Amino acid sequence: MEVNSLIRKLEKEINSCWPYPHKHRKAEKVKGLKALLVKAEMMDASAAVEEVEQEFPDIRKGSISTRTADLLDSLRHDNYRLEL
Repeated sequence: MEVNSLIRKLEKEINSCWPYPHKHRKAEKVKGLKALLVKAEMMDASAAVEEVEQEFPDIRKGSISTRTADLLDSLRHDNYRLEL
């Protein structure tokens, strides 16, 4: 699943000895994406994305990489139930 894949990528970057920038922001994005998976069990993807964006206002931040924002847009646009 795309959400789990992005969580794994972000966690690798956070735990890497390589000096990836904004590790604290990535950690918050991981928390937000994990919350998204939980919320998606109870509602459709669009509603889950909306709630997560309210709880984690910086989840879309990123000037170079927009992969999290792109994923959220895709989930909102497709408006399907996330497969866990």
